[in-house]
Amino acid sequence: MTTHQTSTQVRERTICSQPLSLSLSVSLSVSLCVSLSLCLSVSVTLSRCLFSSLCLTLSNSHSLTLTLSLSLFLTNPNTLTKLFRSICAAISVFAPSPNQAIYGRPQNKTSWGGNMVHYQGQWHLLVTEMRSGGLINWTTDSQVVHAVADTIEGPYTREAVALPVPAHNPMVINTTDATGQPLFVLFHIFSGGSALPGAVVHYSASPTGPWQAAELDVPSCNNPAPMLHANGTWFLACNEGTWELYRSQGNFTGPYTKVAALPKNPPLTGVWEDPFVWIDARGNWHMIGHAYNEVLMENCNKSLASGHYFSPDGLVWHAATAEPYHTAVTFTDGTTHTFASLERPKIIVNGQGQEAYIVFGASPDEHCNNTCTRCKTTPGYDHTYTLIRPLVI
Repeated sequence: MTTHQTSTQVRERTICSQPLSLSLSVSLSVSLCVSLSLCLSVSVTLSRCLFSSLCLTLSNSHSLTLTLSLSLFLTNPNTLTKLFRSICAAISVFAPSPNQAIYGRPQNKTSWGGNMVHYQGQWHLLVTEMRSGGLINWTTDSQVVHAVADTIEGPYTREAVALPVPAHNPMVINTTDATGQPLFVLFHIFSGGSALPGAVVHYSASPTGPWQAAELDVPSCNNPAPMLHANGTWFLACNEGTWELYRSQGNFTGPYTKVAALPKNPPLTGVWEDPFVWIDARGNWHMIGHAYNEVLMENCNKSLASGHYFSPDGLVWHAATAEPYHTAVTFTDGTTHTFASLERPKIIVNGQGQEAYIVFGASPDEHCNNTCTRCKTTPGYDHTYTLIRPLVI
């Protein structure tokens, strides 16, 4: 996966208004999912500054991908024109996934993603579940369920309904309140059984509940994906046609104000949704999400599946031209399956700040006589489940 370059560069000996300058930088970065990127850049300045960067990325997700990147920046002392043309790919390096879905198939239920937190010796999963039937009924029959396991890869045992119908797309963050007591904040869409107007978030002193509703003060935020910064600031990634980033002026309820609108018309042409935001161990910001175009009805691993933006500061964002993941998954028993789509990605970061797992809502069936992204809501093919994929650290 392409990342913003953060390694040290040799600075130019003259500024762009001087007749000539030369700079050389070599940067080595290990990005999301431990892909490897080696970049060499040379800058020559005449009356204006021309900067070019050549980036070669090697990675492996059980099918080797080799790509090339070229970035151009044209400047003069008064203006900056940025011509960003990146074909730089860094495809995720995945370890084999557990043979069993972490939620859905073992319980004979339709499920569609979630995330887990570690608390008092167990992993607690807050996950989407359909009361009955398939994902086609997600707007009317979806609830959030609490399940537990001794290891992050499961198997998970269903405990109880955390939020009743209608509740969908859960994401829980564990932190502490002002007194230092445990606090679990559960973001989702729909009301979760609350009578409060507008957007709703739930919170509790335990991942087992009970969950109390609070009104979320945000102008507009479809599919909110929260992030708690190390400095205590709350952020929300939202999908409003384009991806946007909001920052809270107070606690997790807001009020939230928009701090960034990500660039429109990313180079991977299609619909981008389900953004997830996090900061990596080097301090770089990332958003990944589901991306699709309704072209292929089979061979879904060749269809657009995902998208990635990156930023040095959370304010200025760049779109990568390579997908962070595809839909072919290799399991621990050596088999490989191509999913119709892998959506609602959520990164699980370990104690060292390294990306360790991705959790997906998984649509398993190809050849459903519909486009890859629509299989999940096609009658007869809409049994979906929640999948975890380990990353090589």
